Amino acid sequence: MPYKCYSHPGKYLIDHLNNVKKIGLEVFDSKNLLRLPVYKEDYRKALEIALYYHDFGKSTEYFQKYLQSSAEKQQCPYEKRLTHHSLLSACFAAYKAYEQFKNKDIRLTCLVFSCILKHHGDLDNLSDMLVISNRDWDILEKQWDNIILDDFNDELPDFLKIKSVVNDKLYEARDYYWNVDWYYANNLMFSILTYADKNDVIFEKPVNFKNDIDTNLVYIYKKKNFTVANNINKIREEAYSRIENTFLSNFNNSIFSLNLPTGFGKTLIAINLALKTIENDSSIQRVIYALPFTSIVDQTADTVNKLCGGNAESIVNIHHHLAKLEVKISEDYIDADKAQFIIENWDKPFIVTTFWQMFYTLLSNENSILRKFHNIANSVIILDEIQTLPYKYWGLVNYILKNLGEILNCKIIVMTATMPAIFKDNEILDLVDQSSRIIFFKAFNRYHIEKINNIEGVSIDNLIEITMKHILENSDKNFMFIFNTIKSATNFFNKLKELQNINGNLFFLSSRVLPVDRSKVIEQIKNQNLSRKILVTTQLVEAGVDIDFDVVYRDFAPFDNIIQAAGRCNRNNEKSKGEVYVFRLKNKSNKFDCEYIYRGLTLDRTMSILKKTQIFDESNLIDIIDKYYSEIKNNSSTNESNTLINNVEKLEYEDIKKNFSLIDEKPSFSVFIEKDEDASRILNQFKEIYEINNIFERKKRFLEIKSQFYQYVISLPKLSSDANNFRESFDEIGPFKIVKKDDAKMLYKEDIGFSARLDDNFF
Repeated sequence: MPYKCYSHPGKYLIDHLNNVKKIGLEVFDSKNLLRLPVYKEDYRKALEIALYYHDFGKSTEYFQKYLQSSAEKQQCPYEKRLTHHSLLSACFAAYKAYEQFKNKDIRLTCLVFSCILKHHGDLDNLSDMLVISNRDWDILEKQWDNIILDDFNDELPDFLKIKSVVNDKLYEARDYYWNVDWYYANNLMFSILTYADKNDVIFEKPVNFKNDIDTNLVYIYKKKNFTVANNINKIREEAYSRIENTFLSNFNNSIFSLNLPTGFGKTLIAINLALKTIENDSSIQRVIYALPFTSIVDQTADTVNKLCGGNAESIVNIHHHLAKLEVKISEDYIDADKAQFIIENWDKPFIVTTFWQMFYTLLSNENSILRKFHNIANSVIILDEIQTLPYKYWGLVNYILKNLGEILNCKIIVMTATMPAIFKDNEILDLVDQSSRIIFFKAFNRYHIEKINNIEGVSIDNLIEITMKHILENSDKNFMFIFNTIKSATNFFNKLKELQNINGNLFFLSSRVLPVDRSKVIEQIKNQNLSRKILVTTQLVEAGVDIDFDVVYRDFAPFDNIIQAAGRCNRNNEKSKGEVYVFRLKNKSNKFDCEYIYRGLTLDRTMSILKKTQIFDESNLIDIIDKYYSEIKNNSSTNESNTLINNVEKLEYEDIKKNFSLIDEKPSFSVFIEKDEDASRILNQFKEIYEINNIFERKKRFLEIKSQFYQYVISLPKLSSDANNFRESFDEIGPFKIVKKDDAKMLYKEDIGFSARLDDNFF
């Protein structure tokens, strides 16, 4: 009687392989107009081989005994290396692919081999993946002699033939010419394989979300919500119509720029363009809206949910580390681990996510991140607040996005009020031509920018003296103060609190305030019925947060940061001209706060701009912004971008991981603050979950409370001895330090958040 091999407990191997092949080929067949480096039929056949043979190595007696022993909670009698399956599967699949394509491009066989080799891990540099050690060959030969073939119709070749293909043909291919087309082709195959493999284990069949987005959503929303025909809405409507016409007239372009003043309605304009793309191009299947920070992801997601109305749950997917793991299928919410799979893989037709998720999906070696790569194909990608990308990566972003549009059939819309010089004029279609741009920017003259003390430097006490007078003389105006460091923001806030004669509501925001409290503060600030508001904050409110103040004070920063901060001033042009003041804060060590956060080039160029003029009107900023970015581009190094482009073209995944860092993160640790009864309840749940022995069950249960749990978590720096002492003095559960309720009363203040001193600057 034939022996039936298993791939997983309770699942036959042959069923798993057939299911994975079916799911993966359905995914690939749904993709349109891809620019592959080989004929589509050949690529599809190679993908089919990878899908079907990816777990062939599980058909050894060694693996079957390991699976049985695990199920019976017994020790497997075989050496662990003999039970591994990925390398054996990769070698046999490579042999199969080589036999299929021996007179064609050997690089296609390399893709099959590398994708199967790493389908349970992270990709290495291709040249390293194509080398097998003598010790591994010894293990492989033992496994080869131990294969159970009852499930397969294949005749096994002589082992030396397989060794010859991998050791000779694939090894030689390391020196072939590789390029970005092969990089995207490898990512696509790896993504489809890992997605289909996990999909079969979790769902056993594809989960399809219909792309039934009403392409008139924005029109319907505007008609319902923007009925007041004031001057600013008339200008917005003119821009909306003109941009839509320009977009449709230049529909064959891949990359578009949307450069409009803050508060001009760019979100609705961009979403409308995405919907028009779906309406006019049947190959486009998805909208991906990416933003730099989680706070504005949620803000934009609220807008998208309102647009979609009752259909939002089946259409919209919000993806960042604080997002709720809630997905409904057939009127029922599915388990958290299944929901996580759908959310992390961008299976729904409208994705709202972060730059981190977007760019690491394009530039990563990590299995769990690359798994959604295939869902980028055939998408409209909106990159909002593009100016937040580090200028050292402008060349890389240019290269990656241009090829993304051409290879994966994507349309890309980059937008901001301050457009960086990432693309040349012939590489991007400006949806707002220069004459219209001037008209739109000139129409918005909502504020002026003025420098304090000629930017020579002020102390915190000088600043209090200057601003106190201003606050008292303008009791009807709302004020916002933006600092570069938490320490300075906290000191300033505490000094304001000490003053007895300030009327109004005083608020504070920084990364030391728990997410649950940040959301509450922003909602209070947005409350139109609340009397005069004064907000002291760090730069976390700068890009995209929809708040409005009459007067804004901003510590010295790169010019685009100053303009973004100014965009929170008189945002809707409903009041008298707003006031923006730039100061340069100097601490007791005679060092400027800005130097702890920003690099020299952007600060130097900003200083040269501000020294030339005392006061800038918003209507006159357009030329200054263009000149600023031009100087940044002309004077910045391209080394980081060039290195990464070279890594991409050689499929050097491990080097990409090493060289690409979207956020320059300082060493930190995570702290859970038990600040109230809700936090206590969630902490107790977490403790119970952490005591579960089964790692898979533990992970599944944590996913159920993850979004709530992280509402009470902040990151603190590891830099100082103070921080180390703090870490050592508190309980630790897994990767988290726990500040229990009694300690939280001392260390966490409702107004300023976490208040213990951990370093000199409180970044």
